[in-house]
Amino acid sequence: MKVERRNYPITDLEIRSEENEPTFIRGYAAVFEKLSVPLFDFREKIQHGAFKESLEKNNVKALWNHNADFPLGSTNGKTLTLEEDDKGLRFELELPDNTWGRDAGIAIKRKDVDGVSFGFSVNKDEWDHSNSKESIRTLVDVNLIEISPTPFPAYPATSVSARSELEEQGIDYNQLAGALVRSKSGELTDDDYEFIRSTIDLLKGFVEPKIRTENLRRRLELAEKLYIQE
Repeated sequence: MKVERRNYPITDLEIRSEENEPTFIRGYAAVFEKLSVPLFDFREKIQHGAFKESLEKNNVKALWNHNADFPLGSTNGKTLTLEEDDKGLRFELELPDNTWGRDAGIAIKRKDVDGVSFGFSVNKDEWDHSNSKESIRTLVDVNLIEISPTPFPAYPATSVSARSELEEQGIDYNQLAGALVRSKSGELTDDDYEFIRSTIDLLKGFVEPKIRTENLRRRLELAEKLYIQE
């Protein structure tokens, strides 16, 4: 099963918090019939009813930035409510009273996190190739797995490409994004520092062969000049 993720900039994310009461967030995890920004060589939209079967059968999870180590709620647990309306996939989430639940509430209230993404696999899609420059993919029926509040609600093509390239090289895109967000507020953890060091070491592997090749080229040029002078 190939899991895909989509982030949409229009989520209408709201938060409600009252003293001695649970904190709730609500908004839209997806919007119907709205074309995405370019995803490689195609754009995408979601057909009304695409989540219908999932909402009837699946135990959909709410995660913190797609991280399964930090669950925020679930439909089976009655802490996550999902429904399709005329606009899209609407949700209401009761945040847990634990460390990451409180952190999520604070980040959303401060608007550091201002969007929601969803993870899914495709049961049925349709393609329109009438435009040779840009195909349109319609998600007709998807298997909804999770929704996630995320600090990166927009999904530009560069982000799609970057995520794909990083993950192909073994770099966790979400972990990197989280570390970058925490670095802005000076809240990097020991795990963040270790992850950043290992990422830098991995990236050096792409740079060093080029440096060695460049140094060798310069030595050969210098040797050739000395040979000509002699």
